[in-house]
Amino acid sequence: QGTRHGFKNAFLVSCGAFTAEIIFLLLTLTGLIVFFSDPQTLRFVWALGSMMLFYLGLRGIINYLIGRSVSNQVDVSKPKWPFVTGFSINFLHPLNIVWWSGTLGPIVLESVHNYGLATAALNGLGIPFGCLTWWTLLSLIASFSKKSFPDLLIKKVNLFSSCGLLIFGVYFLIKAF
Repeated sequence: QGTRHGFKNAFLVSCGAFTAEIIFLLLTLTGLIVFFSDPQTLRFVWALGSMMLFYLGLRGIINYLIGRSVSNQVDVSKPKWPFVTGFSINFLHPLNIVWWSGTLGPIVLESVHNYGLATAALNGLGIPFGCLTWWTLLSLIASFSKKSFPDLLIKKVNLFSSCGLLIFGVYFLIKAF
């Protein structure tokens, strides 16, 4: 998003992912995260995440094959729903669900038991805000790097990233079945 549509759209993707992290934190604090640990639910999320990664990976490869330019100017075609894209990728990412329910969830819940809900919520907010800081930094780098790197290099990086998405999509599909 940053190399093709500029910082604003890349930042909106980051805000969507941040919102998903906040929802995971709220699910953890309310104890509802355990419903995502159910094998049937997790299998469904693995399959849904796989489809999303396939779509994004194939779209990136198709953009590379048709020779879409990643010039120094922002692409005039507006991306559709950058916030929803970031939210969907993060919320439907099965490893993120496993991370929250298996690793971060017990830590946050132990903090609730030891220090109270308010302190645990403040400690838990460090995770989404840390992620938002990282994603914002990546958005800045991506949007401003297109001016510093040749178009061909950025297109190759996008191609390799798209292939990586397809590989993860296959992995998620295998885990679903």
